[in-house]
Amino acid sequence: MKDISYATIVENILVIIQNLTGLGAAVALFFFLFGIVKYLTHSDNASKRTESVQTITYGLVALFVLIAVWGLVLLLQKSLLDESGLNIPQFKSAEAAGK
Repeated sequence: MKDISYATIVENILVIIQNLTGLGAAVALFFFLFGIVKYLTHSDNASKRTESVQTITYGLVALFVLIAVWGLVLLLQKSLLDESGLNIPQFKSAEAAGK
């Protein structure tokens, strides 16, 4: 049986979150583009234009949030995981610091 470490678990969780974030960003981009097409095709109907602007706005907000989450996951991967495994920052006590 393969030995599973905390670093492997954390890395797998971060990879899953990153993949789901990428999928969500693709869906948000689709809604943004769908809103633009809908806005252009229904330029004569005011209620449809308002609905299209809401779709565009929701798509942009979702893209911004998902890209921010993606960046946060990458930051966590870079700061917590290195070649030697899990790298959790710790505070040194005054005795350990040599004071």
